[in-house]
Amino acid sequence: MRYNELGQSGLKVSAVGFGAAAIGGVYGETDLVEAKDAVHTSFEMGINYFDTSPYYGDTKSETALGHCIKGLPREELILSTKLGRYGGDTFDFSAQRVVKSVEQSMGRLGVEMIDILNCHDIEFVSSDQIINETLPAMIKLKEQGKVRSLGITGLPLEVFGRVIEAVPAGTVESVLTYCHGSLNDNLLLEKVDYFRSRKIGLVNASPASMALLAPNGPRDWHPAGEKVKRVCKEAVANAQAAGINIIKLAIQYATQLEGIDSCLLGVATPSRVKGSIAWFEEPINEEHLRMVLGWLEPVHNVSWMSGLPENNQQTIMES
Repeated sequence: MRYNELGQSGLKVSAVGFGAAAIGGVYGETDLVEAKDAVHTSFEMGINYFDTSPYYGDTKSETALGHCIKGLPREELILSTKLGRYGGDTFDFSAQRVVKSVEQSMGRLGVEMIDILNCHDIEFVSSDQIINETLPAMIKLKEQGKVRSLGITGLPLEVFGRVIEAVPAGTVESVLTYCHGSLNDNLLLEKVDYFRSRKIGLVNASPASMALLAPNGPRDWHPAGEKVKRVCKEAVANAQAAGINIIKLAIQYATQLEGIDSCLLGVATPSRVKGSIAWFEEPINEEHLRMVLGWLEPVHNVSWMSGLPENNQQTIMES
C-alpha cells in the first residue's frame, strides 16, 4: 500500500480508501458481520482511511462503521465524515447544525474526534453560506480539538475554487469529488495542478461512476442522462464479450491517476476488499484500457446536473 500526504492536513492517507456508503445499505442490504470483516480485512491490508456520512443510508453508514472499527487501533485510523446533507433532500449548512451534526457523528462512530470533517455536496447551497457560516463554525470545532482537518466535497468541479479562493489559505485542506476520475470521465485531471498549487489534498471516489460501469448497472436513482447510461451499458457488454473485467480496469485506472492522494472504493465484503487490493497492485492492461476508452468516447467527460444551476455552469451535460 502507498501512503500520501493529504495536502497540509498532516494526515497520511492510504492510496486506496474505504468508502463506507457500501456498508450503509446505499447499494443494497449489507450483513453487519461481513461488513466488520471487510473493514478489518481492509485495515490488515494497509487501508487506514475510512470515509462515511450521515447521508449514506440515513445514518446507517456511520453507525455501521462505528460498529465495524471496534477492535482496531483508533490512533492508526483516519476517519472522515461529512455534514450539511442528510436524509432525502435535506440540506442544512447552518452553524448550529454544524455543531449538532459533529456531536451526532462522533456518537455514531464511537469516537471523540473526527480526523477529516467535510462539507457534503456544497453545490446544493450558496457558496456564500459555506464561506461565511459553515466553514467558520467548522474552524471553531477544529480549534476545540474535535476535528483535525477540514474539507469540502461535491460533483461540479467549478464550485471548489469559488470557496477556496474566498477563505484564508489553509482553511480547506482537502477536496473530495466523485465520478470525475473514472474511465468515462477524467475531468479531475484538469484540476490537479490547481489543487496542488494550493497544497490541497485530493480524494477521488466512485471509480465505477456509481455503478454505471458495473455489470448489473446503476440503481434507478442514478442521475446520469439516458445517453450516458446507454453508452456505459454497451461498454460493459462489450467488455464482457471481450473477456475484459471492466470493474478491475476501472479500479486500476482510478487508483493510478497522477496527483490523487486517495481513491475511495465502495467494498462491503472481505473478498471484494482482497480482490480490489490485488487489482490495485497489478499493472493495468493497456490494450484493454484502449478498447474500453474507445467504447466510452461518445460520452467522455459528460456529467449531469447536481445542485444549484449557478454551481454547474461549466459542467458538460447531454445535449
